[in-house]
Amino acid sequence: MSTSFYNLDLAPRFYHWGYAWPLHNIVEADRVILFNVHSRLPQNFGILLGWVLVNCALFPFCCYFMRWMKQRTEKKEKEKKEKEKKEKEKKDNGEE
Repeated sequence: MSTSFYNLDLAPRFYHWGYAWPLHNIVEADRVILFNVHSRLPQNFGILLGWVLVNCALFPFCCYFMRWMKQRTEKKEKEKKEKEKKEKEKKDNGEE
């Protein structure tokens, strides 16, 4: 949040990564549109377009990973239930 509303030129060098952050570029573009200040619209839109392209490229991989994690979790839960069922049956057979 601070990278978008505070002047990054005055911030320590560590915070210069904020220039590539989407919110900073959205705020900068809004300032240009609303107040007609120094225009960096091509740079702002270029960075935002880069974020969109990276997110679109990573989306299928993230979907696959989440599906894999869900299936893995469901498989573990199913195995756990089957194990508990077998233990219960074993216990019931031992008591009879």
